[in-house]
Amino acid sequence: MIKIFDSVRELAEAARYTANHVPGGAWTGGETHAQSIAHAMTGDMRMVPTAEKLIAKLETQIELPSREFMPSVEGAYPIVADYLTGDPMCMRRRGDVMNERAPISIFVCLTSSSAVSTHDLMRRGTTILALLLALSQSHPMQLIAFSMLHGSADGESIVGARINTTPLDIATAAYALAHPGMCRNILYGYQTRVYNSNGSWPTAYHYDGRNGGYFGSLIRRLGGDENSLFIPPIEMHDLLVSNPIEWVNNQVKRFTKAQEV
Repeated sequence: MIKIFDSVRELAEAARYTANHVPGGAWTGGETHAQSIAHAMTGDMRMVPTAEKLIAKLETQIELPSREFMPSVEGAYPIVADYLTGDPMCMRRRGDVMNERAPISIFVCLTSSSAVSTHDLMRRGTTILALLLALSQSHPMQLIAFSMLHGSADGESIVGARINTTPLDIATAAYALAHPGMCRNILYGYQTRVYNSNGSWPTAYHYDGRNGGYFGSLIRRLGGDENSLFIPPIEMHDLLVSNPIEWVNNQVKRFTKAQEV
């Protein structure tokens, strides 16, 4: 079951009365459910200065294919001046060209192993925020942040929200991506109450998650494709926990290399 709200505010409104009764301790970043709802409604800029300092450490040169008209011996229409001079490439056809300003769809999974600390979640989220701040200067973006958990109906519940990127809503993105209260209070609570989640990973992820098959299917179901940038959930001992900057840089390099094949 997939439910993507049009905004974080809309998600917060829907989740206002679905608290999962987790106390506002360290596991949720020191926030109660009500405090998390309030921050989701207004955004939170506290992590932004740290993210801005990280931008210089990140690899942000992503080139994506975009559809453009290019010279060809055959195509949709001719360029008359080229035809009259005898240019064999006088026709124009659509084709893929690499473009470092092409639109990019980004999907960020906020789910984490329960043992991952608040500190590590915030460090990971702040690094992702830094990447988005950098990419937003050159790429039109679509951004969805979501949680993936078990659901009683089909073994899965995917709940998240779109984050405005025209321009990037920095305060909302900062809270949604970098504060544990967004996922552990708001999303987990909603999934527990609405989809009867038992708090574990989706059933299919246990069988097909570690080899990437589950994520490939999930990206397509979320509306993405092979050109999307997907940031998966984090488990203990992942590089995304121990060294998020290195992980983001590796992800971008792998992503860019895939476009060159």
